[in-house]
Amino acid sequence: MNTGKLGKYEVMFDDSVEYHALKREIWGEHCYYLELGNEAPHILDIGSHIGLSILYFKQLFPGSTIDAYEPHQESLKLLKENLLWNNIQGVNLHESAVVTEGSKILLHTNTDDSWRSTVSVYPGAWNESQVTRPGDFAATPLRQILTTHYDLIKMDVEGYEYDLISSVKHQLSQADRWLIEIHGRGHYDIREMLDLFEKAGFVVRLEKGGKTIKPHQLTGLALLHAVRGGLK
Repeated sequence: MNTGKLGKYEVMFDDSVEYHALKREIWGEHCYYLELGNEAPHILDIGSHIGLSILYFKQLFPGSTIDAYEPHQESLKLLKENLLWNNIQGVNLHESAVVTEGSKILLHTNTDDSWRSTVSVYPGAWNESQVTRPGDFAATPLRQILTTHYDLIKMDVEGYEYDLISSVKHQLSQADRWLIEIHGRGHYDIREMLDLFEKAGFVVRLEKGGKTIKPHQLTGLALLHAVRGGLK
């Protein structure tokens, strides 16, 4: 087990390469930074991994309430330890994947159990470049979660994002803002995702490396920001 510093927090992790990649993305490049008009926002974190995104949101919004969903048992153990060690309050943990339908889902994990942040519905992970094995995981349909309102929904589901958004296209306004990691590998046309949000009254932009990009410029990973129309 390794430990590292994230601002005022101390984090436990077991894969150094993965940890430092996520640390650079979330805490170095501040990809999830945003301002909300609510000092105690309700946040839904889908794909919480070991908690780096949760700690980041808690630094931005100490009074927030966060519903966190993470299906991988070993990642969830580290997530619990990181929240307990740093005395983080107001987080509701769910050992569950978030899905379109059903209470189970087949996910693919690395055979050596490294890079657990890339657990995916696709064999070989979202980029089809890893050696993976399938396994059954508990699941919760997103439409059931969206019976309550959220100030922010963050989603990182390794290529499954379009399926999830399509399944709740009539419930998108249950969140004021969405931050969705986009995995541009040809699993779907990003323009279809943008269209769903725009039809629901959101202002949408794609961002890569801190810069706004056009749909045709999408390669690899990017971030979709969707803000309900009328909000600043």
